[in-house]
Amino acid sequence: MDKVTFAASADGGTFGKVPELKLSLFDLASGTPLVEFPMTATDETAFVSGELYRRAGEWKFRAVGQGYASGLAGLARDYGISVEDEPKPAAPAAAAPTAPGFVPPRP
Repeated sequence: MDKVTFAASADGGTFGKVPELKLSLFDLASGTPLVEFPMTATDETAFVSGELYRRAGEWKFRAVGQGYASGLAGLARDYGISVEDEPKPAAPAAAAPTAPGFVPPRP
């Protein structure tokens, strides 16, 4: 099956903060809107809004509206893409122990 998935990810925010989140399809020749699909979101940082696919030689569209609080990595994994976990930040270096009565040199 031929398929195109319409997906997006947000960097530094969530789709819940997007006012009037919707997917709109237009007739290319006339510019006339064909359909609008309003979507709701809360803390999702990645979103699949729809899929264009071919069945029996014809292209069809399916509204999806699936959000991912797990972000782009979660979306990618659902589509069979291997994603490495982000490296964990290094722990801060521990202060070196000092001997009793030690006074560090002045700069």
